[in-house]
Amino acid sequence: MDVAAQIVEDIKRGETKKLEFKGMLPENHVKFLKTAVAFSNGIGGKILFGVNDDGTVAGIPDETIFAIKDSITNSVIDSCEPQIVPDIFIVTVDGKSVIVLQVSPGLNCPYYLKSEGRIRGTYIRVGATSVLARRENLKALELRGNKVSFDSLERPSMKVDDDVLETLREYLSQYKGEKTLGNLIAMGVVKDTSSGYIATNAYALLTANPFKYATVKCARFRGTDDTVFVDRKEFDGSILDQATDALDFIINHINVGAKIDDLVREDIFEIPKDALREAVVNALIHRDYLLEGRSITIFIFDDRVEIESPGQPLGIDADDILSGRSVVRNEVIAAVFKSIGLFESYGTGIRRIVKSCKAAGLPEPQFIEDGEYFKVLFRRNPTLLNPKTKRDQADAIIHVIADNGSLSQAQISNASGVPLSRVKKIMAELQKEGVIERIGSRRDASWKICERS
Repeated sequence: MDVAAQIVEDIKRGETKKLEFKGMLPENHVKFLKTAVAFSNGIGGKILFGVNDDGTVAGIPDETIFAIKDSITNSVIDSCEPQIVPDIFIVTVDGKSVIVLQVSPGLNCPYYLKSEGRIRGTYIRVGATSVLARRENLKALELRGNKVSFDSLERPSMKVDDDVLETLREYLSQYKGEKTLGNLIAMGVVKDTSSGYIATNAYALLTANPFKYATVKCARFRGTDDTVFVDRKEFDGSILDQATDALDFIINHINVGAKIDDLVREDIFEIPKDALREAVVNALIHRDYLLEGRSITIFIFDDRVEIESPGQPLGIDADDILSGRSVVRNEVIAAVFKSIGLFESYGTGIRRIVKSCKAAGLPEPQFIEDGEYFKVLFRRNPTLLNPKTKRDQADAIIHVIADNGSLSQAQISNASGVPLSRVKKIMAELQKEGVIERIGSRRDASWKICERS
């Protein structure tokens, strides 16, 4: 796809975290400079001059377009610190000229407006809006600019207890081979100095966890909203224990069936356990521990499970994550979790979640992110585990067809709540049994219920 065609597609999607429209160059340049700064502090983005807020293309007059282009370039280069050097070019859309200001993710965060200073001039992107960075946002940007992760920072107020360190080593050694003290030092859990071991934030989180907000709050609700609690728990202490406790809470509140193979019973969960574990582990590894007062939350409703972690993904968005890109926020915690097999390899977790759910006949999970959190939403389908599943699903499909036989199989799936893969299989069997009949071609088919003699 060429550049102009890509811009047309961008405009169709509307303003987003990575796209902003300006009908004309505003007299007060700060209005677009805030967005340029926010893009540099985030995942980059484009500002389209000559496109109105509603997506209509107004265009920039040809007689002034080069002067406006130069003015935009000079404003960005002169007004931002550290210096931002954008890519700026002109494209033709619907016969009109549009100026595209493209800003890449910055390597020297935080970026800010010189006129407003570092504290009052640092902006970040939240959804389709550029907002002033809060204290914790600014601290996170400083760490990112210095190529340092929060969990690797020294925590001098916490003394390293030899017995606690040995207990941690023994715990980790239960999985995937013996761990030595040298392994813990190499991963960055503690720092070895001439005056003794120094604790890091990772050591704190993996042991006593003094961060009161670094917890996992779990709740099971009746119905599909958060009005009525059925059960709720809050897990604190070591984040290793939090991972286990949180997963157990979910498992205890979703349905489980079984299959017997050569007298061996295998539990089958309505949402694959591996997918749930991956989502819980990702939440603990990638949460922003600088965001005080916010815990990881796990909410279980009749129709879904939501796992939400504070902080937007670091320097990437949901599309990047799905493509396999990985930027680890807490590198020490990630190394420890990987060393005991809680995840296999970087950048593959989300894709494994998707693959597991598809294999189980579930809808693809939703991955939702904005400036405050990243959420994984699993759709539940407890009928998959009911012994009467096949008959119940067939009855649901027949009922939908009887009501409207012109629906596609995908629409039948949505209307019946039966996964599309199951709809196709069951409808093929119903055809063979003479229960339903297809009318027309595959491309333009409708369905009817056969009369039984």
